[in-house]
Amino acid sequence: MKRWNLLPEPSSRPERHNAQVVVFGSINADTSVFVNRLPGPGQTVHATRLHRDIGGKGANQACAASFAGADTVMVGNVGNDNDATRARNALWNAGVDETSVRNVDAPTGTAFITVDFEGENTIVVAAGANALMTAERAQDVRGAGAVVLQLEIPIDAVLAAARASTGITILNAAPAVELSAALLDAIDVLVVNETELDVVSRPFVSGGSTVHKARSVIGPSIVVVTLGAEGALFVQGDSHTAVPAPSVAPVDTTGAGDCFVGTLAAHLVAGHPIEDSVGHAVAAASETTLFEGARGYLSQRVVD
Repeated sequence: MKRWNLLPEPSSRPERHNAQVVVFGSINADTSVFVNRLPGPGQTVHATRLHRDIGGKGANQACAASFAGADTVMVGNVGNDNDATRARNALWNAGVDETSVRNVDAPTGTAFITVDFEGENTIVVAAGANALMTAERAQDVRGAGAVVLQLEIPIDAVLAAARASTGITILNAAPAVELSAALLDAIDVLVVNETELDVVSRPFVSGGSTVHKARSVIGPSIVVVTLGAEGALFVQGDSHTAVPAPSVAPVDTTGAGDCFVGTLAAHLVAGHPIEDSVGHAVAAASETTLFEGARGYLSQRVVD
């Protein structure tokens, strides 16, 4: 199996194609603290440094899709606070159309992230404005070549957007919950990590290999499972394919899954085969772990 190289140096961003990705989901302000070890219950540890940035699964995925060459629109909510301004500016700077982002009467969503010396993390999210996303906003996804969804907003809004989509519909089932048959039937591609796969596959199968669990999920035509440092695999019908990751020394794994999803969407909507698209997504996700923050190299390279 071919090993995918890391993304090229920032000599230029990829040329854009005409197809459009619409990301329907969450926008957060992130506060990350870096520690030598993650605290256990009742324990206090000292942070070695602090990093504040803009994140949210939806916004991270939109930035990744834009960086990978897709004309990308973000549909989501922010508050009427300084974080809202920062979030809009970050999207705009990444080339994302943020005119479908609304200001609502709630604080901008916030994520509190703890990262250890190996780059592993724990995350607590306060939904804020994300909790006010409604099903009527689903009209904003119509006509898109691909619609990308996550689960940091109300599930009825996610289902409405999946049903309104007329393009490739991609669901990143994170944070993990058991998914309704209606939602699974409305999507084309399901993206999960191994922990999320355990939750999503629970109604279909008890135990078994990762491939067996992925194949058991009824609804989407493709199930993609991210495997961290091992890369990813995808199941399509009776076949499955493993895509290994390049070897890297991670600094911060926050947002790597989001980078994977956004890159995957951009390549699928451009017409690339699923194996090629997963390969590009694995390479991008690996590289983003080399930088601090939920958008990793995206925020480092998007300038001017």
